[in-house]
Amino acid sequence: MLLEMNWKHCGERMMNLDFGISDLLMIFATFFGPIAAVQAQKYLERLRQKDESQRKIFTILMITRNNKMSLEHINALNSVPIEFYGKNAKLKEVCELWRRYIELLSTKYNDQDSWSEKLNEIYNYMLAEMAKILKYDFTYTQISKEGYFPQGYNNVENEQFLLRLGMMELLNGKRKIKIEIYDGSKNRDSQGAETP
Repeated sequence: MLLEMNWKHCGERMMNLDFGISDLLMIFATFFGPIAAVQAQKYLERLRQKDESQRKIFTILMITRNNKMSLEHINALNSVPIEFYGKNAKLKEVCELWRRYIELLSTKYNDQDSWSEKLNEIYNYMLAEMAKILKYDFTYTQISKEGYFPQGYNNVENEQFLLRLGMMELLNGKRKIKIEIYDGSKNRDSQGAETP
């Protein structure tokens, strides 16, 4: 009976359209509140993921800044225009520096030292701009001067490069192997020198 009265009262109230602003706001909040909360959560999650991706790329580029031939460095470098894309002026600056860097990498150079210097300058400015976006307190000077890459690793990379280059020249017929035939019939003394 009580339930019937409540439904009857509710029905009468709806028939009279005696809704106040507070009633409409309550209905609106009840219906749209959860939807807005979910959308806000999704938006915050996208921002968090973007921040994590940008930090990961920045970290890899910082770690490998003295070893730019590593595959990890190349992959991170190629991810810059994707992860730092945006309408924000700082993001646009990072993408512009990246574009200039890639363009210079693809350019033939006459003066190796001047080319390398310009390449490093653009690269380090790009990292400095990324640091600003991610709120790291790195200066251009810190990025360009600080970093460790042992000379031994550099030597090994150079030697491997020269070995590969020599092998390619050999396989392409641009280099020859000198072969000496040893005549085992000649007499040798105890130190390996020929004796008459």
